[in-house]
Amino acid sequence: LEALSSTQDEYMFPHHLIHEIILNEIPAQRNSALQTRIAHALERIHADEVGFAAEIANHYQQADMPLPAARFWLKHAQESLDLAAFDSALDATARAETLLAGSSLDVQEVRAQVALQRGVIALYQGQGESALPLLDQAVLKARPFPSLFANALSMQAYALYTQDKNEAAYRSAMQAFDLSMTLADIPNAVRALNIQAVSALMLGKTKEAVSDLQQALSLLEQHNITATEQTVQSLNHLGTALVFAQEYAQAQETLERTVKLANQGGLRRLEAAALTMLGQIALNCGRYEQSIRIYDQAIQVAGESYLPGMWGKFAGRGWAYVR
Repeated sequence: LEALSSTQDEYMFPHHLIHEIILNEIPAQRNSALQTRIAHALERIHADEVGFAAEIANHYQQADMPLPAARFWLKHAQESLDLAAFDSALDATARAETLLAGSSLDVQEVRAQVALQRGVIALYQGQGESALPLLDQAVLKARPFPSLFANALSMQAYALYTQDKNEAAYRSAMQAFDLSMTLADIPNAVRALNIQAVSALMLGKTKEAVSDLQQALSLLEQHNITATEQTVQSLNHLGTALVFAQEYAQAQETLERTVKLANQGGLRRLEAAALTMLGQIALNCGRYEQSIRIYDQAIQVAGESYLPGMWGKFAGRGWAYVR
């Protein structure tokens, strides 16, 4: 073996044929046991890290353990989705689905996760009309699994919101929040509150939206969940609600904090969304050149990370040019 790095325990064979010969010499049962041990070791070593899910999935697959392999392919799909790598996310989701056989409760749960992942990918690709029936299906499949059901309801609510079906979105989000609080699932409760709040905002319930978002941030603080995507999401929505309430000074402070945290965490979609609202503040306050610069920055940051949000950025910039 040759060391790949002097600082990490990574090695490679000097030629791929040597690797193949050694693998072929290992009996199938022994190979399966080794692959399982490798997968378990990687899980333990990289428990709190991203970027290893596909490797772990492959080892479980080679160990003929389809269910854990499928779960890790879905984890890889989510990691890919977070990076706006939609093709990779779809491929990993398909790999997970091909591994599922039988009708055990565990298999049904992973099938529900697959359905949910497909809906979320479509939603983030800007395919709202096709995402909604996928998420409706995910909600039905997830019903026997309370935590997954609450998550599916949240994403269904978000899809409804993107399609301007705000009353239905509000109801689904409220149901997701109530169930999540019963389950003490604070991250999903906060996610549901965010969607409930933005739906309320679209329904003209600005004070209720601000109250919901303040509650979301309070829940995060109470449970020491303060450096996560959920925190950034809640801050972004609170800043947006404050813009609607024309509380521009407080909104700007909140959104600038959102941009900073999102940038530090590599959360391009949320960074771009917060920049968009900062552009809106500048536009509303008559600072047109500044508004155009901020909208340009939002478009550049967003890239293809969240296609449904792009129209607002171009529309805002266009209106600033007109002014």
